[in-house]
Amino acid sequence: MTEAGQITGQTFRIADVMKAHIEEAGFVNAVERVFKIPIGGWPADRRLRELGQWALLGFDSGLEGNALATCTRALNVSAT
Repeated sequence: MTEAGQITGQTFRIADVMKAHIEEAGFVNAVERVFKIPIGGWPADRRLRELGQWALLGFDSGLEGNALATCTRALNVSAT
């Protein structure tokens, strides 16, 4: 995916560059706060379990389309 991102001019490591892009856009005093979020409903804590289920939904719903488009258009990998 890193190679495909270089070909298309996109990055799949947005968390690494997000603060810099925000500052380049003219925002000042940007503060970066990092949160660890589970993916899936495995945590014992009720709030973390719900957060993990939402995170999994967002991740899972976008992964297939994003991966297929990137791999087939940039890397010429067959979808079959």
